[in-house]
Amino acid sequence: MKNWVFKILIVLIASLYGVEFFAQQVPFGVRYQSQFNGDVVYLANNVVSNTATGANTSNDNNTMQMVNVDIDGDNATFNSSSANLNIGSCSRIDKAFLYWSAAYPWLTGSDTGGCLDCNRPGGYNVVKFKLPGGSYQDITGTKIYDDSDAGNQVFYNRPYAFVADVTNLLTSQANVNGTYTVANVRATTNFIINSNSANYGCAGGWTLVIVYEDINKTAKNFTLYDGFAGVNGNTGPSEVQFDFSGFQTVPNGQVQGNFGVATLEGDRGITGDYLEIQDVANNWVALTDAVNPNNNFFNSTVSANGANVTTRNPASTNTLGYDTDLLAINSNNNNNNTLIANNQTDATFRTRTATSGSNRDSYFVFHSVFAIEVYIPHIEVVKTQQLVEGSTVTDINQDTTVDPGDIIRYKFKIDNTGNDDAINVVITDVLPPNATLVPNSLTAETASGTTLATNGTPINAVYDSTNSTYTFTIDESLVGATQSEFYIYFDIEVSNEPYQLLGCGSELLNQTSAVYNGDLNGAQQIDVSSGGVDACGNPSEEPTAANIDVANIPIENFPGNYAFANLCPSESISKQNILDAGFNLDYDDGSGNLYHIYNTNTLPPDAGNEVSFPLTSGTYYAIRLLDDRFTPACYATSQINVTINDCNAELSVTKTDGDTTYQSGANQTYTIVVSNAGPRNANGVVVTDNAPSGTTISSWSASFSGGATGTASGSGNINQTVNIPNGGSVTYTITLNVLCTYSGDLANTVSIT
Repeated sequence: MKNWVFKILIVLIASLYGVEFFAQQVPFGVRYQSQFNGDVVYLANNVVSNTATGANTSNDNNTMQMVNVDIDGDNATFNSSSANLNIGSCSRIDKAFLYWSAAYPWLTGSDTGGCLDCNRPGGYNVVKFKLPGGSYQDITGTKIYDDSDAGNQVFYNRPYAFVADVTNLLTSQANVNGTYTVANVRATTNFIINSNSANYGCAGGWTLVIVYEDINKTAKNFTLYDGFAGVNGNTGPSEVQFDFSGFQTVPNGQVQGNFGVATLEGDRGITGDYLEIQDVANNWVALTDAVNPNNNFFNSTVSANGANVTTRNPASTNTLGYDTDLLAINSNNNNNNTLIANNQTDATFRTRTATSGSNRDSYFVFHSVFAIEVYIPHIEVVKTQQLVEGSTVTDINQDTTVDPGDIIRYKFKIDNTGNDDAINVVITDVLPPNATLVPNSLTAETASGTTLATNGTPINAVYDSTNSTYTFTIDESLVGATQSEFYIYFDIEVSNEPYQLLGCGSELLNQTSAVYNGDLNGAQQIDVSSGGVDACGNPSEEPTAANIDVANIPIENFPGNYAFANLCPSESISKQNILDAGFNLDYDDGSGNLYHIYNTNTLPPDAGNEVSFPLTSGTYYAIRLLDDRFTPACYATSQINVTINDCNAELSVTKTDGDTTYQSGANQTYTIVVSNAGPRNANGVVVTDNAPSGTTISSWSASFSGGATGTASGSGNINQTVNIPNGGSVTYTITLNVLCTYSGDLANTVSIT
């Protein structure tokens, strides 16, 4: 990582036009840093002016009545302005930050001092942001500074500044070029005048800073800072100093770059404000261009490389208290490299204001960016794939469908596309979890087809079979800035192991990493391989990918989903039940990773959710780790549904006599059948049959089936205990003697308990 250093030097100061600048409010720090071929661009505009459509005037904001700028015709917004982006079609946005800042003590100020509408609605950390061709969406910012916070309240005009990372919004666009609109940036309108009639001036605006890659641009080191500081020279020197390091400029030729800065409250008509650089002789030199004079750099402009940016709406040449300027460092101001020299490793800029005379401007600094041309290596690894069928080798595209058991050849095209020689180059490739290395398949060659050794120099290849990882140490002779590309090849076999295919997915994904340093630029670089390049030649930085056809893979060893029901007489299931059903919970592919049972299928599994046998009714998941070399790790998961119904025995009893009439003084025969429909055995069943009054049971006999047991015969009332297994029954035959004196209906009831 780069060791970035940032230093702020501020001296206590007083007021000009009533602005009480005292000290740095928020230390400046690095918001973003990177280096690659590309550039930086600003989109910016103000949100308050002397008319709703902007103005081209030489006056200052602290001499004018100010209103909200509003260009969108949308009743849902109270202010709005826009700016256009136009970068090359082969450019790719790496980072984008939206800043907004304003003076905001209240909604509306009075021309005699104080406020007309003294409300100060919150929510100004949120603005509306519209992408080209899109609709407004709310953007919530991170606070850099808010003077209304308790403990601050330093400045009468209560400035604030926010920032939001909007990179994902921009990169989601098919075409990033077009009009960007920002709305609802809260700022005070009318006037900001204190009780002493000091006019602070209304001001506010937004800045979108975009850092983008473009292989047609020079290599640069980009550093973006933000913080918050007031600058004023009324009572003494005051400055904000930026010390940049962690880069090395080009070793020969013209040193070029850009420095950008965004400020609030710089006035067109007040001079004495400077942007300066410490030159190679350690002298401070004021920077200037055609738009920003050397003694009035912060003069209410939106400019780039010495020209007003007119691709804005409104395109005011005087943005009345809001500045965003991108200054070129080139042969015009760095002739003979007197400001920044070859092989220079640091640079110091400062913003300051005059400390004597009648012109001493006051302003707030909240953002800066420095982009400087450097020497950096860039190891580009483009990894494509080929299908090997015997002696036939066929190139296949990204996302091609392959079959289990296919041989895939990975082809690495490795090239240093940077302007610095690469050293200490180590390329690492972790094989996909659903494929294995084909032994003795490694080869390498130059662009002209000359074979390269892979067992020492210039390539030392080591394969770690435990972690399925290839490591290639590359000699410097192959990766100089002027060297041609070279190639590495090896083969993999797509697994036909169901665990790997179904557990680790049906995508064959692979991405290589390259770690290295530059010969001149010693900072460590890390790049990843790309599965291809686009029409502009830009690497995709996406993994090499193929789809595996898993429709017909053998599944006899792979656990599917299992359901267990009606296991009575047991009321739970054991591990053996699962094994008996064909699910091998003890399966081990040699890794030692066995199945565990959990009550959720969350991955990675939580040990707190693991359950033990026996299992009762519910849904469970058998999960086994397959490969943890990747993020996320892959697992084999099988669902187990257990449904156990009520396991009580289901008993029934019937009693018949076959007659509809009886005869007094005669015998009546009854048949009683007690049955158990299961699923549980019924032991200790009591059968009771008491003879009605006026009758007696002269005898009874019992027959048993299905394993039922009990007493076989007897006389008198029945009160017998029997055991009836699932599916068994007991049949009683009863002889009932009806007395001669018996009359009326004859009713006899049997019960079981």
